[in-house]
Amino acid sequence: MQCVQCRTVLDLHGEEQLVEVVSALGGQDHDAQQRESAAVLANLEESVITLNEVQQRGRFAGGGPRGLEDSFVVLAKAAKRQSDPSTEDAPARRIGAGPMAPQQGDDVIAASAYAFKLATTATQVEHPLCEVCCRGVQEEMEKDMEALREEAEAYEAALERLQADAPTPASVAELALAQQQERAERKRAEQAEAELATEERRLASLQVAAGEVAELEGRYWRAANQLELQLSAHLQERDSILAKIDVASAQLESLQRTNVWNDVFHIWKAGPFATVNGARLGRLGEANVTWEEINAAWGHCVLLLHTMAQVCKFTFSSYRLLPMGSFARITHKGVTHDLYGPANRWFCTSYDGAQIAFLACLKEFAEFARKKDLAEGRTPFEMPHAIEGDKVGGLTIKLCHNKDAKWTKALKYMAADLKWAMKWVVTVHDIALAASLRQSHMAASRAASAAGSGAQALR
Repeated sequence: MQCVQCRTVLDLHGEEQLVEVVSALGGQDHDAQQRESAAVLANLEESVITLNEVQQRGRFAGGGPRGLEDSFVVLAKAAKRQSDPSTEDAPARRIGAGPMAPQQGDDVIAASAYAFKLATTATQVEHPLCEVCCRGVQEEMEKDMEALREEAEAYEAALERLQADAPTPASVAELALAQQQERAERKRAEQAEAELATEERRLASLQVAAGEVAELEGRYWRAANQLELQLSAHLQERDSILAKIDVASAQLESLQRTNVWNDVFHIWKAGPFATVNGARLGRLGEANVTWEEINAAWGHCVLLLHTMAQVCKFTFSSYRLLPMGSFARITHKGVTHDLYGPANRWFCTSYDGAQIAFLACLKEFAEFARKKDLAEGRTPFEMPHAIEGDKVGGLTIKLCHNKDAKWTKALKYMAADLKWAMKWVVTVHDIALAASLRQSHMAASRAASAAGSGAQALR
């Protein structure tokens, strides 16, 4: 037979006693068999050992046959039983007496198997075991016994403490108070849980509100960024416009310093003659001035006076100037006078009427200029040569029955008064234009300042 753990071959001894015991157990009841099996286990401890492995290898290596004395070691009790001749036939008789008795040839094997089965049932450890495995099992069982012993001691100590802490009447009252406090604490815990649930719901609502606020904030910053871009574009456009205004203002100042009227209607003199854009007014015997030149000069004069009246929004009382190039005319009370030649020195009523009407228109414009200066607190306008009826500077402007020298000089005085009136128009117009320019520039500056302040406030 072999050890069930290490598979070491076992040598048995005391087989006669083992057979005897097993035969005796065959005719007993279950309880008696359990008691007898305990005794068998005690005998097995003295009957089964393992041979020395070295000795086994030596004998097996010899190759000779093994005898019984080589397979079994008979202990003291087993040797004593073997020496008793009265017991030699007992196992055979007992084995044959019970219902579980094995056959005569397998007595030892059957008895050993039955004995190991009983040992396994009683000890809850599978048998057969060698001596080394028995010692290992024994050591494990001793450790378990020691742990159980310590556990039992711990239980005993706990029992003693519980018995020492047995409740007294005073502790019963304390227990009731503690139970009451426990109920109060449970109630407080329930209230706290209810408050916690309320706060959790409130927290959830606040989180939703926080999400909405975050979304609103995102929209706000996107709108603010868009507004910032628009403002930046507006400021760039404003700066560009202001730069253009500055350039335009510089150009305007340059144009203001340029007398456009004087460029268009250049009134000057050429010896005894007055000239308008190079065309002479008057006639002298030593200078042959054609009527075409005189007509062109009078056409420029009529156009100049008509333009000045329109610029100043002035309307003549009963006269109407008709600038028509070299064929200018003047209408007075439904009568049209031709201010162009050739004219007959002895009979030129229409031509002289046109010259006198021009002087009347020039005088009305001078009076208008004087009143305007007085109304606006400026020095009143005065012409260098006074006009009275058909005379200017004391000389008549009529051609009929007049000398060429006097007529030419009267025309020169008239041209001087006309140039003076033109200068007044230029001055007044420049003042009005400068005031308008200042107003527009101030408005643009205020708009730029407001835009800049808005940009700074937004930033």
